Amino acid sequence: MALGPVKFGNTKTPNQAGTPLGYLLGLKDKEAFAASFAAMQAALAACPDIAVIAPPAIDLTAYTPQQSEGLHPARSVQARRRNDWRMTSFSGLTAHLHGGHAPMVSPPAPETAAQDRRPDELVEGALRQAHERAAELIETDLTENQLKHTGLTPVLTATPLAGALAQLPRGSEFGTQMHTLFELAGAAGFAQFATHSACAALVREALRAEVSAMTSEQADTLSLLIERVLHLPLQATDAKAPITLAALQRYQIELEFWLPVMSMPIAALDALLNTHILPEQARPPLLPRTLMGQIKGFIDLVFEADGRFYVLDYKSNWLGDSDDAYAPERLAQAVLAARYDVQMLLYLAALHRHLTDRLPDYDPALHLGGAFYLFVRGIESPGNGVYFMRPDRGVMAALDALLEACDGAQEARI
Repeated sequence: MALGPVKFGNTKTPNQAGTPLGYLLGLKDKEAFAASFAAMQAALAACPDIAVIAPPAIDLTAYTPQQSEGLHPARSVQARRRNDWRMTSFSGLTAHLHGGHAPMVSPPAPETAAQDRRPDELVEGALRQAHERAAELIETDLTENQLKHTGLTPVLTATPLAGALAQLPRGSEFGTQMHTLFELAGAAGFAQFATHSACAALVREALRAEVSAMTSEQADTLSLLIERVLHLPLQATDAKAPITLAALQRYQIELEFWLPVMSMPIAALDALLNTHILPEQARPPLLPRTLMGQIKGFIDLVFEADGRFYVLDYKSNWLGDSDDAYAPERLAQAVLAARYDVQMLLYLAALHRHLTDRLPDYDPALHLGGAFYLFVRGIESPGNGVYFMRPDRGVMAALDALLEACDGAQEARI
């Protein structure tokens, strides 16, 4: 270690006392420097483990590096890398159902909650085409038997509110507006929007900020819809009492999650759903492949009520203009047609993993409440447009095993 003159700023005298090494050696500034330097030298000389030597002589000879005999051959990379690791999402797992992508090409994982809702828009478009086809069949005076054979149901008479809901816009823009309203209400506190006037003000300000083309009648209907949803009693299996959003105390909006996947055969996930979630009911199959990487998504709402934790997803899907279009059996069909059963189970898996890490003495049988899917256009229908699912402990354990499963090739690399 060398100690030389140090100067700060424009001063003409050295100032070793202001350096970290000077502080360590006990040097003083200005008039006290000479005495402190002498004391330092005496202290260093008294220490047998320290030798104070003069600096080497200055050599002005230019440095000449030694000539090497040549470069060694470049080393090749020995790391074995998996090329099938990827990020995906519910959108990626179901892209083939909507015809928007090649069969084995997945869209990129969503970066925002709005991107994560893209499958809902595609599903709604497909359902709208199906209902338009049903209307055409009715106009051609098909018999009831022929119409039933097509698998499409004619529209029934709607209630007054359901009729007003049927006049709400359809498509991605309205879906985004509706989710934004619930997100704003949740961020400010659902309880603050317990009155119709508060909901009307929320809708009015949000639509003004977005320069929406929605009519005043549609805005009034949307205000009423928001109010009804916030006060809607949500009945979960084995829950002590119905749950309302306006009364929630602990919740998180737009919860982002990442699920690590070691090597999961999609066919095994599909088999698990077919066996335990709406068993033996027809649904379009997922593409047979093996998933390795991360599953990413955004959950509209995660909340706690009476010691149990739930996920809730708002669906603006248009299923028809009648109350009957949102009856429980029709909701089950819509869930399977869009493969929302996959989305529900992934959401619950993310919540299950989170609670396992964060909740002491976590037991899914006691603490994992289930998933609510709220088809808001069906709030006047039997069942209020609510689809609820609560898988048992065995299903969650089987899903955990699938997510953590390793193939033989990966096991050899660990």
